Amino acid sequence: MSDAKQSVLLIDDDPLNRELFGEILGEQCTIHTAGNIETAMHIIDSEPLSAIVSDFHLGQCDATELFQWVRSSHPDLAHRFVLLTGDKVADLSLFDTQATVLFKPVAIDLLLKTVTKLVNTNREPTL
Repeated sequence: MSDAKQSVLLIDDDPLNRELFGEILGEQCTIHTAGNIETAMHIIDSEPLSAIVSDFHLGQCDATELFQWVRSSHPDLAHRFVLLTGDKVADLSLFDTQATVLFKPVAIDLLLKTVTKLVNTNREPTL
C-alpha cells in the first residue's frame, strides 16, 4: 500500500470538539467528520475508513446504537472503534469486548498513539 494517510471518521455533536480533535488527528490521518449518527452512517457506508473515533454522548442519543450498527454492518471496523467519554457511570459493557474506550479529558499523546495503532493494525481501509 502507498504511504497515503489513513482515513479516520471523527464523530462528535460539539463542533469545537470536532475541530480540536480533527486538527490533532489530522496531522497523522485524513479526517472525515460527523455531528450525528445519521451522517456518520452515511460516511461509514461510502468512504474507505481505517478507524472511527466517536464521542459517547451524541445529542439526544449515545454511541451505543451506532456501535451496534457498525458491529453488524461493518464488523471489521468494530475493532478499530475508539469511544471517547467523560461519563464515568454509563454502561459501556457493549464496547468492552471490541472497541477501545478512552476517558476524557484524554491526553493528546494517548489519543494519537491509540488511533495510530488501530489504523496500522490493518493498513487496508474498509467500506
